[in-house]
Amino acid sequence: MDFLRRRAFWVPFLFGAVLWLAVLPTVIIGLEALHHPFWQHLLIHHGYYPWIGWPPIWQYPAAKTLAAQLGGAGLLGWGYLRAKDTASREDDPLATAWATKGSVSYGSARWRKGREWQHGLSVVPHTALTPPPSTPPETVSPQPALGGIVCGRQGKQAVLATGDLHTLLIGVPGVGKTRRIILPTIAWCAAGGEALVLGDPKGELASWTTADLTARGYAVLRFDLRQPALSRRWNPLAPVIAAMQAGQWATASRQAWTIAHALVGQQPLGADNQLWSNTSETLIAALVLAVADGVQTGLTPDQQHLFSAYHILMTHAQGTALDQWFDATFPDRHPAKEAYAMIRTAAAETRQSIYVTATATLRLFADPEIAWLTAAQDPAWPLGRSALDIVEQLTQKPFAIFLVIPDEDSTRYPLATLFLTQLIQTLVDAANVKGRLPRRVTFLLDEFGNLPPIPDFEKALTVGRGRGLRFLLAVQALQQLRDQYDKKAEILSGTCQLWLYLGTADPDTAETLSKKCGQKTIQTQSTAQTLGTGGARSVTDTYTSRALVTADEILRWPVGKVLVLQQPGAFPGVLPAPDLSQWPIAKLWQPAPDTGATDLNQAVLTIPRYGQAKQNALGQPLERPALKAGWREAPLDDVNDGTAFS
Repeated sequence: MDFLRRRAFWVPFLFGAVLWLAVLPTVIIGLEALHHPFWQHLLIHHGYYPWIGWPPIWQYPAAKTLAAQLGGAGLLGWGYLRAKDTASREDDPLATAWATKGSVSYGSARWRKGREWQHGLSVVPHTALTPPPSTPPETVSPQPALGGIVCGRQGKQAVLATGDLHTLLIGVPGVGKTRRIILPTIAWCAAGGEALVLGDPKGELASWTTADLTARGYAVLRFDLRQPALSRRWNPLAPVIAAMQAGQWATASRQAWTIAHALVGQQPLGADNQLWSNTSETLIAALVLAVADGVQTGLTPDQQHLFSAYHILMTHAQGTALDQWFDATFPDRHPAKEAYAMIRTAAAETRQSIYVTATATLRLFADPEIAWLTAAQDPAWPLGRSALDIVEQLTQKPFAIFLVIPDEDSTRYPLATLFLTQLIQTLVDAANVKGRLPRRVTFLLDEFGNLPPIPDFEKALTVGRGRGLRFLLAVQALQQLRDQYDKKAEILSGTCQLWLYLGTADPDTAETLSKKCGQKTIQTQSTAQTLGTGGARSVTDTYTSRALVTADEILRWPVGKVLVLQQPGAFPGVLPAPDLSQWPIAKLWQPAPDTGATDLNQAVLTIPRYGQAKQNALGQPLERPALKAGWREAPLDDVNDGTAFS
């Protein structure tokens, strides 16, 4: 009965009904006038008008009988046609679900229509996107009806995906992924009170939205690998240290192996030689567990970081010195010593190769800016906190984490991957407290295709959906996923039930999108003509298939339009995707420049680390390296007091 909701049915139906009611009395009166003097006199002198003709007509039984017969004939005819249509659809159980007409022998694909956008999506007026309050609220209540991924616009209404759907956004540079989809999505998610994790390669998302998010009561945090001096400091060892202090050795060991796997898994060597990859991962995990136990190593809290792990390895990387250090520092059955046991069995030459591989991985933390960034933990981060604390924090107010990851320099990508890995695991652990996070966390990862693979990310997508974690992955082409995730790329793209397409230059991506849109049945006409005297001409109508949108049409996709593919059970559709400037909220946003960056080159020599104590665990005296001429020794708080985004 879907056709009863369509304007194409009701307009001709009502017009025909009015016409029928107007003509019927005229016909009856004309028939009566042939043999009744009263009607002959009335028609000759007054003509026919409905308000004159209707009352007398129904006095005659013949009029009532004729009307009933015509109405009955109409009902019988409609019932016959309806029964015939139902019988034909029973031959194809999916015909009703497809809501198709005519022949679908070669495909039933079609474009999504009007009210069908409300199936699985939400159509919300622009007026629902209100400005932030003048005073930031102490608590923020989530409004799930507003927190949605922007799929496009219908007039003055936004089409939002407010459900727990993962989204794959495809678009080459220049088509407007950020300004047409991501920035409007931030506005709607902020209005809905959702927590946000934002991939921000250029820092423009933070520039545009920090003021608005702060005014809405968000805790705004910035992890900046482009300018670490602007970043909140983050110690990757914080979860391991917390677990060791609580005596949870199993948890500490799991977190240490996660760190090692995230770091080693990004190195080119891991793909070519699995032996060196596995053994260096083992050594790094052992060093992480060692540094995390300040009781056994004598390291103070400000010395427990990966810069110290790097220096432990550099100090004891000759011969069996590292064996002696682990033996003298840790008791038997200690998780650090257990992890190191595999390295102890390696031959001398093999061991040196393992040391070199591990040192190459940890050298990133000798970078002055990265050493400073990862040598301390800002208490505002959810990382390293208990699951109950995170649940309580999210209940009160949301956070917005900006991941400023330079897209032109990949040397720091492993840190971004490690940060995301720890953050996802921390949020999943918090969700396990009550089965779901009290407030949904939406990850908008721009330029996701440029990031190194996140370990077990396909599992994170699967478990995250039911726990209140939602992901938008922005790529330039599907090949980026294949390059980073190999066979798991199909799992990732398949887990994303909503695809948004703005433009591509990749033929394989265009072919995939064309196939996802499906095939439709079209009617073709062929003409045959015989020449000469008595020649004949015949016209034949046949049915065939055609892609709803072909691959070359995908490659020529118009700017400002978004192709929406939603699974399962929805037809593809096209919506306008206006630029940010055409959204009312844009009038309230003003980009703010980054300020407060400080040169961190001096800070590396003032970072407390392993080797700066009077003696190490073996009783060997250690001296602190001398400062370069002209460099001053200043406390870390003089470099950056962490108040830039407080």
